[in-house]
Amino acid sequence: MSLYLVIWIVICFFGIKDFLFRATYKVKNREFKLLLIILLVMLTLRFGQGTDYFAYRYIYNRLSPDGFDFSIYSTVHGEIGYLILCNLFRYAKLPYEFFIACTAVFQMLCFARFCKYFKIDTPFVLVLAYPTLYMTYFTSAIRQGIVAAVYLGILIPMLLEKKYKSYVFVTVLCSLIHSASIVFIFPMVLKKIGKIKVAQYGCVVSWIIGFAMTLPAVRELVMSVGISGINYYMKTGLSISIVSVFERLFFLWVVSYLYFFINKAKKITEKYQTLYLIYLTSMSIYGVFLGYSNIASRMSGVMRFVELFLLIYAIRTMKFRNRLIIAGFFVLLESLMLVKNINSYIVQGDYDDAVTIATYSYVSIFNENRIYKIRHIESKYLAE
Repeated sequence: MSLYLVIWIVICFFGIKDFLFRATYKVKNREFKLLLIILLVMLTLRFGQGTDYFAYRYIYNRLSPDGFDFSIYSTVHGEIGYLILCNLFRYAKLPYEFFIACTAVFQMLCFARFCKYFKIDTPFVLVLAYPTLYMTYFTSAIRQGIVAAVYLGILIPMLLEKKYKSYVFVTVLCSLIHSASIVFIFPMVLKKIGKIKVAQYGCVVSWIIGFAMTLPAVRELVMSVGISGINYYMKTGLSISIVSVFERLFFLWVVSYLYFFINKAKKITEKYQTLYLIYLTSMSIYGVFLGYSNIASRMSGVMRFVELFLLIYAIRTMKFRNRLIIAGFFVLLESLMLVKNINSYIVQGDYDDAVTIATYSYVSIFNENRIYKIRHIESKYLAE
């Protein structure tokens, strides 16, 4: 069985245990840290895992090891901030695997800080985080993984502590790593407005606009504005992921229903309300671009992970029986998400036909030759 599935079973066991048995926060926190260390080691030592691993290695190796040759930057994919970051490692004569290890440590430290800040640093958070945040963003989408980590562990605390200048500054830095990060400005504006109803109605309108943008006439009108980053994806035509659309709508309904439930019980906190605003912002952006899955996922994906706190906080306010039912439901739902995601890694990563979800191997720097036996890689990416 795939190591990824074995780890998932262990995470689910401890995640359910969070709500099934009485235990002190100290015990749960120790279990969380143990699981986090295991995930950190896997992420740090991985080799060839993730659909973009070799493409990013190709970019890394194209950069000059003797200095900063900016003429090369225009010939490779990636924002200037990310390329400069890679170039620093290249200039230090460090291999790509070391760069990957450093990003892994940074991502997991930021994630741990987020969990600690919101007091959700117990195993169940990993049930919600492992299938997509960890397996997709941290493992594969390196640039998005970096900014996702920054947003969760650094920017959200800044926003809550009203350090707006620092928030804007770090947001700009993130946009130099992944340009979609500029949308982080929107939650700050909404927080200053402070009206949940405005954000809720805005979300509904955004989804209506999104459905309208699937129409050819509206699509041409949007493209005529001339925003190159958006036109790059829109010119290829519609790309709707039905599963993703329904998944976003379902989670939007669940999170909003739980918000109303908590609001009625008068258990809303400033942290909860702010993160709900961020979540509505994320879903609004996704709704606008729902017909263009690449834009939608890149521009909205990072902020959606505030749902980790929103869901856990809501579950904790429920009675014991309801907590157990909801927790069990999310274990099943996230299991389906994990299966869907691993299948997409196999297809998009051009793995051998014999590789299945059950046999999707974890490959590390200690057995890196195995990846070449189970995955087809373009010849240009094989050059060191």
